[in-house]
Parts: sequence; C-alpha cells; structure tokens
Amino acid sequence: MHGQDRRVLVAGHLRLDAPLRDLCHAQAKHLETIRDATLSAFEFLVESAFEQAVDAVLLLGQLLDEHPTPRACSTFRDGIEALREEGIEVLWAAPSSAEPNLLKELNCLPPGVVLLNDANPQAAFLANRETRMESRREVVRCDLMDPHSLPSREWDGHETQTLLRIGITQRPIGHLAQGDSLGGEPDRQFQLVLSSSPDRTHTTRHQQTIYHAPGCLQGLDASLQGPCSATLLRIGPDGSVELLSLETSRVRREHIEFSCDASVDEPQLLEQAELELLELFSQVDSGPARLLHIHWNIRGTLDWSTDWSSEKIQETLANRLPYTPSGIPLLHSVQRIPLMSGQIVACGEFLEEHLAEQYLQQLGEQLASDTSQDLEQACRELFLAHEPSTHLPWQQLLAESSLRMLAPRAGELGVRALQDQSRAG
Repeated sequence: MHGQDRRVLVAGHLRLDAPLRDLCHAQAKHLETIRDATLSAFEFLVESAFEQAVDAVLLLGQLLDEHPTPRACSTFRDGIEALREEGIEVLWAAPSSAEPNLLKELNCLPPGVVLLNDANPQAAFLANRETRMESRREVVRCDLMDPHSLPSREWDGHETQTLLRIGITQRPIGHLAQGDSLGGEPDRQFQLVLSSSPDRTHTTRHQQTIYHAPGCLQGLDASLQGPCSATLLRIGPDGSVELLSLETSRVRREHIEFSCDASVDEPQLLEQAELELLELFSQVDSGPARLLHIHWNIRGTLDWSTDWSSEKIQETLANRLPYTPSGIPLLHSVQRIPLMSGQIVACGEFLEEHLAEQYLQQLGEQLASDTSQDLEQACRELFLAHEPSTHLPWQQLLAESSLRMLAPRAGELGVRALQDQSRAG
C-alpha cells in the first residue's frame, strides 16, 4: 500500500485484437507490433496494476472488437485471472449484456468479476485491503447513472462509510467545458462521474463533481493522435481523489503539419522535419510505445508539389529518420496537401463543368482541417458518384483509410491526374 491512499485503475474501451487502420504502408518488420497492439496494451495495463499496487480495476465500455477472436478472449481471461489471484477486485460496466454473455459461454469470464448492468446497477468494493475497525468498512461505490440515477441501498448488514461515490454514464462528456454540467442537479451526489463513451481522454469539473472520460488504451485509427492511456485514481483518507494518467499506447500516433513554398529544397525540408520531432521524442522515449507512427501533413503550392510527391518525401524521411534516440522505430506517412487559389466552395455546390477545380479546392482546404459529420458524408457521396469519371479507386481507398487521411491523398492524386492530362495535350 502507498500510505493511506486507495488506488483504483480505470480503463475504457479495450477493443482487444481490433485491427489498426491507416497503416497500410507499414513495413513487414512492423506488422507484429501493429497486429498485437491492443492486446499488448491490455497486458501493459495488468502489469501497471501490479506496479501501482491498486486495490481495484474498473473497466468501462467495449472490451472486444465487433468480430471477437479466440486470442482476444483468452488474453482477457488470463489478465483478469492474474489480477484476481493477487486480490485485486475487478469491476466491468459493459455497454450491454452481449459481451459478458459471450465471454461466459467461452469460459473466459473469470469468477469474481463484478458486472455493472441493468440487473446490478450498483456495486461497492473495499477501498483498502486492511480494515481500520472491524465494525466499519470504507467503500467506494459505483452507480450506473443511465437512464437515471437510482436510490441508494444498504450494503450487506455491515456498517459502511462511503469514501468515494462514482457515477458511470454512457453519455459522452468531450463537449463539456470547465464549469459545465452533464446531468444537472442529480450529478451532485457523485464526487466523480466517469464516461464509458469512446471519447478522447477528457476531464472537467462542475462545482464539486469531476467529469472524466478515460479514453481508450490503444487508438485504432489516425483520428486518435497522441498518447492513449488509463487513469489511476488516488483516493485520500478524506475521500479526495486525484486523477493520474498512465500512458498505455503501444503504437502511438502523432500528426505534424507545416508549410513549404517553392523555394524549399531537400536539406531544408529535412531540417524542418527534425526540428518538429525533437520535442516529441522526449515524450515518446519515456513511455511504453513500441512504434511511433508520424503522419506528416505538408502544405505547399501546386508549383512546389510538382517537384515533391508524398512517396518521395516519405521514402526520404524513412531513410533519414528511422528511429527515435532511444531506438523506438519510426513509421512515416506523408501527405502533400496542394494549396489552391480562390475561395472555398460550400458542399453541394459542385458543378460538373467545374468539378476538378472545386473538388481539389474542397479537399485541399476544408478536409485538411477537422471536419463535421455532414461534410464527411457529403464527400463520401461525392467520391462514389464520380468514381467512374475520375478513375480513382474510391472503394478501396475508403476501405483502407479514414476520410481524414483519404481526403488530402485524393487531392494529391487529382492534381497528378490533371497534370498528366495537361502534358498529354
């Protein structure tokens, strides 16, 4: 034990054995690390529970992929059994009964795991393994908040003192700013509200209530950049709680963006790239990552982009910068983003006779930034509608890449097609 602190490790959305996307350019030597990333992140979570001497592990959200694999189920079973053998309590707030039922059928849900669900919406567990008084136990209480908070109940006849009360909701909290409340007055009964929604890691406070989304252990696509993590709750003797982030991502993804004009040559480009990486290396080398995937968004004018393709820059970076200073392999992917002149056009205003100009303008400018769901859907429809006329493999690209990665790539391919057409006369 660490003094009088009680420790609970919180993890969200394991997605065990789910495939990682946007890495179709990876070399063969990286494939095993990529394939095992989610399983390795879970194993690291179990190791961290031992190292941090936690009293309990609280799992939120989806544990398996849409198509569960035998090794995902067995890895989960082995990890939970190891925790239970050390006396660490395990609680799981599953989004539905489907996954627990499947694991039970496969004999991969070890006994002793406390399931929080509609049939059992409340649970209490010892916040410390050593009782101060035989007649009283200090407990941490977890309550499912959806569809509404349930009334309190008495616990097994012993006199108890609630050290910390945690509410668990499936609603996202990533939109909450500091001072915002999720559910208003009912939330005030909880010192901590945890979201099992697949949010990015996010923490905010409203009065005395802390809202926190632990995120996921391993990002599955390029939209989750930066470190993925679990959350260590350190609960003081007075019920105060401190949230500490424990990085768990085995394949860490980062985006780096910069602009180059026509005057930039190869040495200058590489020098700028190395400067962009210096600060990042210091963070990654101290974490558990086994592979660092860096996606470069390099903006430039059309004149500049004729001299440098994404493939050429990617190959140069891979040869020049293959590892971090501590030896972690680097996986580079590069996307040139052609910059067009003129005003950005709104979705739905594409005219057939001006399709090329407006299409590239839309991709190069709007889709290089964060996009809305409406814009993504509109662009998907545009891609598929013009697949026969543009001769680009949209179906394959859409299957292999997220739209955020695909859109600038499609812009560059479109620029090349126009250039080839112009040269052909």
